[in-house]
Amino acid sequence: MSKVWVVKNQGSFYLYCVNKKEVVMKYVTLIAFILLIVGGLNWGLVGFFGFDLVASLFGVMSPLSRVVYDLVGLSTIWVAFDLLKDQTKPINR
Repeated sequence: MSKVWVVKNQGSFYLYCVNKKEVVMKYVTLIAFILLIVGGLNWGLVGFFGFDLVASLFGVMSPLSRVVYDLVGLSTIWVAFDLLKDQTKPINR
């Protein structure tokens, strides 16, 4: 279901039609992308310097570090499917 917002900006009114599901999906994708960057930086630190930032912050394989690793893995899957979904959309010409 779409919602229509009326916004006044500098004396003019603008109508915005927002699909709540699309907004939620964009935020989930943004959070997943941020987690993907965090995971990539952590693996870069492990590869170049032998330093695991997540393990040093939360403990080696502690429940909290496992949650972080799980979220990074799930976000990778989410972003991959999101990219594939965008590739399969037809191009409107």
